[in-house]
Amino acid sequence: MKLMTITVTNGSHKGETFFVADNSSLSIGRGADAALCIADDHRAFRQHAIIGLKDGEAYISDLASTNGTFIGKIKVFSRDKLKDGDIVFIGRTYFKITIKEQ
Repeated sequence: MKLMTITVTNGSHKGETFFVADNSSLSIGRGADAALCIADDHRAFRQHAIIGLKDGEAYISDLASTNGTFIGKIKVFSRDKLKDGDIVFIGRTYFKITIKEQ
């Protein structure tokens, strides 16, 4: 079974860590209802993206945001795979992805 760690690497949430277990996900956005709320990032949408693990495969889905979601310099258009060490950009907030066997 895998566990994904999402570490915020800049901004007001720098250093905060979130965990996603296999077959679960969390929402990222500016809205208060987002599991990973980046309310102070005005380039992020209220419901910006979903990040999760499904059957051991890590993924991120952009929720049709105007400013986009990026893995490195590559724009996510729908649902893309994540790998250990990826850096995700949403608005002006960066996240480091770590994926480990549990």
